[in-house]
Amino acid sequence: MYKIISEGLTQIYVPVSGAFGSRVDGGDRKPPVFYNPHMRLNRGLMVLFMRALGGGVFGDVLAGSGAKGLRVAVEAGCSVSLNDANSDAVDLIRRNVGLNGLEGGGAVVTNLDGNCFMLENTGRFDFIDIDPFGSPVPFIDAALLASKKKGFLGVTATDTAALCGVYPGTCFRRYLARPLRGALCHEVGLRILAGYVVRMGAKYDLGVVPVLSHYTRHYMRLYLRVSRGVNSANRSLQDMGFLYYCSKCSVYSYLREEFPSKTLCRCGGRLRAAGPLWLGSLHDHRILSDMLSMAEAGDEKKLLATLLDELSQPFFYDVHRVASELGVSSPKIDIVLERLRNQGFAASRTHFTPVGVKTDAPLEDVKKTLV
Repeated sequence: MYKIISEGLTQIYVPVSGAFGSRVDGGDRKPPVFYNPHMRLNRGLMVLFMRALGGGVFGDVLAGSGAKGLRVAVEAGCSVSLNDANSDAVDLIRRNVGLNGLEGGGAVVTNLDGNCFMLENTGRFDFIDIDPFGSPVPFIDAALLASKKKGFLGVTATDTAALCGVYPGTCFRRYLARPLRGALCHEVGLRILAGYVVRMGAKYDLGVVPVLSHYTRHYMRLYLRVSRGVNSANRSLQDMGFLYYCSKCSVYSYLREEFPSKTLCRCGGRLRAAGPLWLGSLHDHRILSDMLSMAEAGDEKKLLATLLDELSQPFFYDVHRVASELGVSSPKIDIVLERLRNQGFAASRTHFTPVGVKTDAPLEDVKKTLV
């Protein structure tokens, strides 16, 4: 019913699909413990992040099979606590702890509700990881309250349909923010997620700042630094604001303000406001550089290199969309970047889409590079 696989230097028992019997309708029963092979990149980056920090005590709140926490223990040399509310998951985690020779205290296993686990271990962990199936919202407050004075949080969201504007009502209920459908939806969604954690931290006089963030496949992922004090909280809130986007001419702007105020674009189109969201940098380049220096060839190295090169300013232009509106064929992205740089503008690719360009150039100057 379970098989052993290898991820990095770690061995893991994972469920075998179809080995747990059939449902009444003839389909396969779901395994009692969830393991997602598509999150290998997520787990690999987590290992590199903890190595860049120089180790520490790691709390895996919703551990599932234990794959992430075990990799952090084996490959980053961290002391880890692996927790899950599912007793079947806890049994499998214990098997995986034994498989990797971590029984002697290198990995502590608990069977608690995630919020109870964090609040019973307040101030213990250098890094608290929240990686649920769906929205992380139910766990954010406890994670913030349990964080060390200078600790880190990892937050994963797989409810991307809400964050990207497919279900705007759901996004507002969960994240108290208005999303935006269209070309910018993934960056908007990631910044809404970051902004939500920042605002929740401010309630408790905590400053929260993203140090590594990315959108990949079906999920959004944040690594955040937490610091205590009113001044830290106020500094974080200064980078909150709104995006204004015109679907008629594709122009966008953003303002650091408490409430949306603009309604009309210069072209006469109606501006769509998204937010509140985080408008500050999504990355700490020192941490990215340290991680990249340790990464081997593969998806982790490729993503980190792209993030390190990506401009820190918010949002981008979808070159194909702009070219389509002009009625021309889009040049290669590298050509667009070269033309913008030759005009004195900063420009880079973005990991959010292979056809996006981040730049400080106005839209009219971007259009000139396409014709």
